[in-house]
Amino acid sequence: MNRTTDTHLPSDSRGDDRPGWCREHSVHVMEIDELHYRIVCQLEDLHGDTSMWRDRDGLTARFEQLLAGIEASFDAEAMYFEKFGYEQGREHTAEHGALMNQLRRLGQALDESLPLRTRADFEAMRRALVDHITEGPDREFGEFIRKNGRARFLRASC
Repeated sequence: MNRTTDTHLPSDSRGDDRPGWCREHSVHVMEIDELHYRIVCQLEDLHGDTSMWRDRDGLTARFEQLLAGIEASFDAEAMYFEKFGYEQGREHTAEHGALMNQLRRLGQALDESLPLRTRADFEAMRRALVDHITEGPDREFGEFIRKNGRARFLRASC
C-alpha cells in the first residue's frame, strides 16, 4: 500500500447498488478504515458470489474469516473510543455486541441448514453492517474525530 495523505481507499466503480468505499466512509483512523474496507470487500464478495452459497464448507470458511475481521474492527474501535474519550463509546460498543450476536446466529444457521435458505438473512445482515459503517455509528465517530482536530494525524490512505 502506498500511504499518502491525498489518496484514500479505492471507491467501488461497478455502478450497481453495492456500497463500495469512498472518502465519506472514513472515520479518519487508518487502522479502522483499513479494517472497514476489508469488511466491505468481503461482504461484497459473498454478496456477488452466488456459487458460494451452494458450497457449505466454503461458505462457512469465508463467513468465519468475515467474522474475525469484524471482531478485529470492533476491538480496534473500542480501543480508539477509550483513547479519544468518545462519550458515545459505550452505546456504540453495545451496538457492536448486538451485531455480533446476530452474526453468530447467522453462522449457526449456516451450520444447521442449507446455505441458500440463509441467504436472505445474510443480505439483511450485510446491509446492517454496511449501514453501521457508512451511515450510522461509525460515521458519527468519524465526525467526532474530525471535529476534535485529530483527522489530519489519522487520515486513512493507501
